[in-house]
This record gives sequence, C-alpha cells and structure tokens, in this order.
Amino acid sequence: MIKNKKILFALIILFSFAIVVGKTQAGILDNVTGWLWGGSDDGAGNNTGLGWISMNNLGCDADDNG
Repeated sequence: MIKNKKILFALIILFSFAIVVGKTQAGILDNVTGWLWGGSDDGAGNNTGLGWISMNNLGCDADDNG
C-alpha cells in the first residue's frame, strides 16, 4: 500500500512538472543575438572545439556570398 502511494505521489509530481514546462515558450520578439565561443586551448596554443557559434542567422554571412 505504501509503495502505491509513493508511485502515485511521484506521478503527480512528474505530471505537475510537465504541465509547467510545457507552457513555457519564447515569444516572437524574444530573439538572442551575438556569438559564443565553443572551444578551448589545449595548452600548446592550439584552439580546440567548435569555434565561434552564432546565436541566430543574422549577420553570419559577412561578405554576402551565401
């Protein structure tokens, strides 16, 4: 009986969390701009990782060549 109550309680918490998260969304005017660096230095002066990452598609093509 106690095991069933624990499972029921866990399901209630899970569904409550899913409802709250499911309603979270960004609006049309909520736009992120700028750049992130996704890498590091390996200690020998070499850059490793992804490099520069654009946070949107605006301004990525500086010379407009596609």
